[in-house]
Amino acid sequence: MNLSRFATQNIKPILFVTLILCAIGAWMIGSFPVAILPDVTFPRIVVIA
Repeated sequence: MNLSRFATQNIKPILFVTLILCAIGAWMIGSFPVAILPDVTFPRIVVIA
């Protein structure tokens, strides 16, 4: 069975799984903490001559 035939015969389960994955992705994006100015420490290079 090729992929196109499988997709056309099982359209409802494929759409259901796609919608569930999109909903989980939207929920995960909303749950990440976002800071305007994140605490970043930049590496320092010291040159001794």
